[in-house]
Formats: sequence, structure tokens, C-alpha cells
Amino acid sequence: MTVGDEELLSIGDLAKRSGLPVKLIRRWSDCGLLSPADRTRAGYRRYDARAVAQLELARTLRELGLGLAAIREVMGSERGLSEVAATHADALDAQIRRLRLQRAVLRWVAAHHSTAEELSVVSNLTRLSAAERAAMIDRFIAETVKGLDVPDYRDRLRAAAPELPDDPTAEQVDAWIELTDLIQDPKLRTAMNRVARYADEHAPGSHEAAETAAVERVTEMWTQTVFRALADDISADSPDAERIVAEIVRVWLPTQTGIGDDCREARRRLLEQLEIAADARAERYWQLVCIINGMPAPPSSAAAGRWLVAALRANPQPASKPMNTQASVAARQRALNATPSHQRRRYRVVFTANWKRHSVPPRTDGAFVGSEGQRYSPWTHFKRGRSSTD
Repeated sequence: MTVGDEELLSIGDLAKRSGLPVKLIRRWSDCGLLSPADRTRAGYRRYDARAVAQLELARTLRELGLGLAAIREVMGSERGLSEVAATHADALDAQIRRLRLQRAVLRWVAAHHSTAEELSVVSNLTRLSAAERAAMIDRFIAETVKGLDVPDYRDRLRAAAPELPDDPTAEQVDAWIELTDLIQDPKLRTAMNRVARYADEHAPGSHEAAETAAVERVTEMWTQTVFRALADDISADSPDAERIVAEIVRVWLPTQTGIGDDCREARRRLLEQLEIAADARAERYWQLVCIINGMPAPPSSAAAGRWLVAALRANPQPASKPMNTQASVAARQRALNATPSHQRRRYRVVFTANWKRHSVPPRTDGAFVGSEGQRYSPWTHFKRGRSSTD
């Protein structure tokens, strides 16, 4: 059949030229993706050469995943091809993100030999929206500092809140799954609440930035010093350890009040602060936060902390001084009691978890530095402050 000088094609001829099945061409024609140029007296459809190009376009769009409605809009010139392509590309991005999450979940389940119930829980966690994930972390932080006057600690926890990106890597998804499981652990909450309570007891309220910076420098110094000692195989109970402890205490003392020089009480206080801060779960929390936020996780400083704790226990007072007796302790207490209350100062706790979310090189001291010099370390750091009686 011809119309003018143009030969018209039957569905069979169109199928041969396009390589598509007759049934598919008939269905697409019924859906309005292409219209016949004419019909025979018996009602059979006939198509012109333009239908071959239309079928090729429809097939290409279909292979790219567009639905029939979107293809019909393009074929009918209701929407431009570039607009439809952009919309579909966005949809594909969302699909890719879902597939990556699904892949990460399956790999996590396989690695952990999880049960069907655990699979359901993990899958639900990864499907949470950004707002739902943020609310989960906010609840954890609120419960950690509930009833405590520690605004600095609370604000830094919130500033460091993990934010799973829209296009996370498998490592970030793994970290998010581990973190959501970790924050359900009562022992983590107890550890972080213990630090917050110490801050509330000894230093409620806010702290000045200069004091925080001084504590950060001390933390950097002692972690680097201890890492060098570990590299040199110096035992925590060796004579060389006493020299290292003395140097650390000397640098640490200016951040404290109520203690003027290296003594048994000074070392006891430093030991107490380190023991309160030391917790493997809390350190892992901060490492996971870094991974989720696209930052290099700092190396663990737990080994350095354990070494310094052991060295302080082995050297409870300076080697050059005799062991403190009960009388000397009582004398020091009497001297403190004789000091006017307005001159008394009490040490404060400061948490240097304030950092910016961007990639920076990892540090050898277990910390990293933000764009404005803020430093995060998994250890808690302490500084002086006025007593509540001031």
C-alpha cells in the first residue's frame, strides 16, 4: 500500500526493519507511542518510514528505564527530550543509592551471619530518611547529657553528629549500621554520660576558647610523647617512664588549678581524668562518626592512654620526692582550707570534639585538625575553671 509516492509498511514489515516483536509494536501503537499513517479497508494498520525512527527512539528510552508515560510525553512532544532525560537521570541516581544500600546490607548480613530478624532491623535502619537519622542521634545525645549543665559537651556532640550522605560508600553504610547498633549499647551511653557528669560536677557551664586550645596542645603533646615511648619500647614501669611522666605532668599542670607543682595529688588527678575518659566504645563512636562524615578515622590512641595510666600507677609521685605521708597530705589539705574561697579554683573538664566536616590528613597522635584549628581526639581533655563557690 502506498500514499502518494511513499510506501506504507505493515506491522510485519515494521517489525523486520526495527527488529522489534510484532506484539510489542502493536501494544505500543495501542498505547499511543506511534500512530499508523493509514489503515487498509480491512482495518489493518499501515505505517510510514517515520515510524521506524519513532520505534528506535522508544526502544532506546525504554532500555534506559523510562516508563511508557514518559516515553509518550517525549514522542508526543509534550516535554522536551532533554527535560525527560534529566528527570530520568535523577530517578536513576535515587535507584543507584537504594541499590548501594541494599548491597551494603546484604554484605553486612553475610559477614555477620545475621538472622532473618536482624536482616529486617538492619534494612529498616538503612531506609531511614536524613531527618529520621538525625532524630535518632539527637535522642542519643539528649539522653547522654540529660539534666547536666554541660553546654560545650552537648554542642560539640551535635556539631559532630554523623550525617550519612545521599550517595554513601559501602564503608559509610557499614559504619552507619555499626553506629546505630552501638548507640543502643547501654555501656556506651554510660561511658559518655560518665564524662558528662564529671564535667557537670567539676565545671558546669561554658568554657573559653583559649582554655580549650591550651588543653588541645597538652593532649597533642602527651599523645605524641607516649607514642614515641611506645615506638622506643619503653616500659611503663621503667626508670625512663618516670622521666616521661614528669614531662607530661609539667606541661599539663598549667591547665589545672589547686596544684602548683608535680606531686602525688597532681598525678592522682591526671590518672583520674584519663581513667574517666578511657572507653573503647566511646573511641569507636568517634571513629565511626568520622567515617560516616567522609573524614579519615583517627588512629586509636587507646594504647597511648593505657601506657600513661600504667606509668602513672607505677610512678604515683615524682622520683625526687619522698613518698607522701598521711601528715603531709593533711598539711596540704589544711593549707587549701586556709585559702579564701574567692581564690580557690577547681579544674574543669573540656571536650575537644569540635571539628569541621571535611577531609583532612590523619594525625599520628590520634587526632585531626579542622579548618579553623579545632582538634578532635577520642580522649577527653581537662582544664581549669572557677569553683562553683566563686
